[in-house]
Amino acid sequence: MPQSILPPCAWIRVAASASPSVDDASMHEVTRQSEVEEQLRQEVRELTDLLRSDADFGDLRDLLTNHGLVASETLLVGFIGGEDDSSSGVFVTTDLECVVFETGSNGQLIRWESTDDLNALTKDFRAVATGVAMRRTDDF
Repeated sequence: MPQSILPPCAWIRVAASASPSVDDASMHEVTRQSEVEEQLRQEVRELTDLLRSDADFGDLRDLLTNHGLVASETLLVGFIGGEDDSSSGVFVTTDLECVVFETGSNGQLIRWESTDDLNALTKDFRAVATGVAMRRTDDF
């Protein structure tokens, strides 16, 4: 019978390192989720900064003002700009209200709608739930 070169305790280490354990897979998934969550948080921060200070977002600030909202207190958690200058997106207000908006190429308001269906919004704007959580904790 051939003898092993490795002592018995090394067999366990080799076997353990040969295939990842459930704990390793879980840790990898948690790490990946944390990275995705941080990317979404960064997206909300960047969009909100543009809303509050970029000249190109002045029309959105006016839109908020016309609806009794203050840009410095509102998060922009999703935004899609069209080549024809149309736009759509989602605001989160201080009351944790999600407002979906859409403007036409001439800046005319087409849609302004409150919703609490985050799952539906997340299909087009993946940072909505993250933005709501950030607004809830004032972490932005």
